[in-house]
Parts: sequence; structure tokens; C-alpha cells
Amino acid sequence: MRHLLTSSRIKLRRTCPRADFYKYELGLVSTAPESGATAFGTAIHGGLEAWWCAWRDVDGYGALEGALSALGSSEPLQADPYVYARATAMLLAYDARWSRWAAGVTVLGVEVPFATELRHPLTGQAARTWAVAGKIDLVLRLADGRVALADHKTTSVDTRSGSDYRARLTLDPQVSTYFLGCEALGHPADLALWDILRKPDVRPLLATPEDRREYTKPKDRACKECAKKKSTPAPHFDDDAGAWCADGRVQTDPGGALKSGQREHNETPEAYQERCMMALADDGPEGALSHVEVVRSAEESESHGWALWHTVREIEETRAAVQKAGGDVRAVPQNPDACFKYGAACPYLPLCEGTANAADVTRYRRLPLVHGELPAEIQRPARAA
Repeated sequence: MRHLLTSSRIKLRRTCPRADFYKYELGLVSTAPESGATAFGTAIHGGLEAWWCAWRDVDGYGALEGALSALGSSEPLQADPYVYARATAMLLAYDARWSRWAAGVTVLGVEVPFATELRHPLTGQAARTWAVAGKIDLVLRLADGRVALADHKTTSVDTRSGSDYRARLTLDPQVSTYFLGCEALGHPADLALWDILRKPDVRPLLATPEDRREYTKPKDRACKECAKKKSTPAPHFDDDAGAWCADGRVQTDPGGALKSGQREHNETPEAYQERCMMALADDGPEGALSHVEVVRSAEESESHGWALWHTVREIEETRAAVQKAGGDVRAVPQNPDACFKYGAACPYLPLCEGTANAADVTRYRRLPLVHGELPAEIQRPARAA
């Protein structure tokens, strides 16, 4: 039986070994809907897949229409018209930014799965029960002849040159894994491209709750005609205010309007989409939509080989510990610092706290195959508890 080591698994293993055990050893996942941020990223990814398939199959004909159609099939986005408008703005901007560039490249593959041998960094000996696997978003031949693997990223943080985000991407081990994948696919890559889409930092303008609304008060001033020593009998019509005076005063503002910064009605999704487009334009190409090129030296590739090998060793040691403990998952170490990472509770937190049971089908379900992004033919069944 062959086990697969993917970038997703490596990341989760580093985040929390016990979360990794629950998901990839037991195939256990939460029944709760995916978070809004995850759903948004998934929808954008689906739109980009459709966009690039059009460039692969029909030289880009209908690329934008296909991307927007794929976006429209996302139920979480359809449930919120503002989220849908934000995603639409991003795909419109992406099409405007990269269409001319895409016309000059050759698409070698879109969403390409791979599985290749895991080899010891020194001896080159292949592991008997492990392989390195994954799915590459894009494999391209650039206009200058170089082969590039590309991976889409959506984020809300600053992505400009010199930012912390770019520094992290440069060191991200996912790229090194994908270089192995491209070689296994017969397209050795010369470089990797992080295809970054920054979410516009714009929120929809919603109506002010009625209990928080504040209204302006009426304003008036002295009647200029009444103030004269010799004036015609009141009332007088004030041309500036467009009103008649009363008791020597002219009303300049009837009041009753919402104060500045408050709204009576929600902004329309269409108006919100326009503001998102303007925000992306203001960010500029580097800030909103950018490509970050990354290469790997032989030394860096060797270091990644050691990282893969050690990750497998740690997983095997964890398995042995659980087996020796009679299947008790407490033999797997936890990382309390990861319980609330990314602004949400870990789906396995109730299990670690002892407030939930893995057999509770209302909270957890078991995956027949643990790597949902990969084809069934290269996977193994999840282990029984």
C-alpha cells in the first residue's frame, strides 16, 4: 500500500501533528460548512481553472465568460451577492490584466495531478510505501521557451515587492514539491510562478440600523427684511433660503436628514462591484495582480528532499506510537498554538477537549479517500479508527 505525501499534508503536519493524524490517517473531517474565506478561495480557483482551460483548448475564446460561469456555480458565493460581486471584480480585473500575456504562452496543463517516488536525499533509494504527490494549477511554456509551473494564490495582505507575504512565498516548500511533480510529468520546470490575486480591501456600504440612526436638526436664521428699520409687513420671502419668514426667522434647513456617514439604504451589489474594481485599479498591477518568479537551486532541492524524508519518518513514528498505545490518539502530540489559527477554531478542537466524539456523524464524517484534490487511482483508502 502506497501512502502519499502532499503539500497540504506537509503543511497540516507542521501546523499540528494530531490534526494531521485525524485527517490523513483516519480520514476524519468536520461536517460543518467550509469557512467563508476558504469558500471564496475555492470559487476563485474554479473560475481561474475555467479561464485557463479556455486558453489551453480554444486560444482564450470565451475565457472570461467561462470563468464567470464557474464562479456562478458556487453556492456559498451565490448566497451573498456582495461576496459574489467582490469575486466577480477580481476575475474581471484578472482577465484585463493577463489576457495579452496569456496569448503569448502555451498551456501544457491545467490542474495536473502527479505522483512520483520519494527518494532518500543521499542514497537516492526510493521509499517502498511512500510517494510524493499533488496537483499543479498550471504548467506553461513561456514566450521565451522556459517551462513554468504556476500556482494561484488569493490573499488580503500586502503582496508588493519587499512584503512579508512575498518573502514567505519565496521560501514556501510547496514550490519544491511541484518541481518534482513537473519532472515526473515530463515537463521539467525552469521556474515557478506564484499567480497572486489580492482581494480588494472594500466593504459594502450597508444601511445604518434604525436604532443607531441620527438625524440633523432644523436650522434657521434671522430674516434680513425683518431686521431692517423700514421693512414691508411680514412674512417676507427669502430668495436665498427659498422660504417665507415666521416670527422674524427664516428656516434654512428643515432637518430630519441622516447625519454624515449614515445610510438609509444598502449599497447595491453592482455599485459595490464598481468600487471593488476601482480599489484594484488604485492598487496597481503589482499590488492587485502579480506574478512572483521563484527558482530552486540544487542545494535547496536537496534540503527539501531531507524535509520530505524527515516528515515521513515523523509520521511513521506517530503511527507506531498510536499502535503501541492500542489506538489511543493521545499518543500523537498536539500544538495548542494552532487551535485558533487563521481566526477560527480547529475542527478537531472538540475532540482534543473531549467534548465531542469522532463517531458522532452529525459533527464528523470519514473520507473514503483522504486527498480530495487527487484522482482516486493514485490514492489509498483511509484507515479505520
